[in-house]
Amino acid sequence: ERIHTRAKETASNLWQLYLLRTLDEIALLVFTNSDMPFFDAVCISFSNISTGGFSVRNENIASYQSGATEAIVLIFMILGSINFSLYFHLLRLKFFRIYVPDFFLFLASALLGCIVVSFFLIGQPQAGLEGGAATYSWLDAIRQGSFQALSVQTSTGFITANYDRWPFASQMFLLLLMFIGGMSGSTSGGIKTSRFYILYKIVLHRLESLYRPDSVRKLKI
Repeated sequence: ERIHTRAKETASNLWQLYLLRTLDEIALLVFTNSDMPFFDAVCISFSNISTGGFSVRNENIASYQSGATEAIVLIFMILGSINFSLYFHLLRLKFFRIYVPDFFLFLASALLGCIVVSFFLIGQPQAGLEGGAATYSWLDAIRQGSFQALSVQTSTGFITANYDRWPFASQMFLLLLMFIGGMSGSTSGGIKTSRFYILYKIVLHRLESLYRPDSVRKLKI
């Protein structure tokens, strides 16, 4: 989507928005976790906004043992998977511009993924990066299941648990979320939710054409 008439202005605004979000995450990580080195906060922020998932620690995000750190990383994973043009509309107070099917399809798929992955973890043995014999309570299941579901769907790749040892149902749904991905115009990977919406509209259009071949209709996306 065109934001400005000139490509230079668009690139400048994207750079400013990207930098601002990176500085915001660095500040939040340092402020909420006094044990986190500033270097770690910078590396996490650089790779989180870009949904790259690079970590300077072998145990990744799990090494910090902080629910606040996980929550901040999770939020910025979502922010990195939303179409960047929507942020410009919000800054210009054009809130009605966020009401697009692609945005709600992404939120719905992310929420469904968190619920399903977490549900199959309840009561299962915990799969920490260093092992463990405890079982997942509903709170632990939501915490780790939601984090991994969003990390996979957004293609970020951060981890807080060894999901190789998770139930098959959770692993299968993680695989599906990896294919779905985030919104178009974001840094996330996957097929992108906009393409699934386009496919849905085309299928409906073709089905209607089979049953009403003489009617003339527009396909609008």
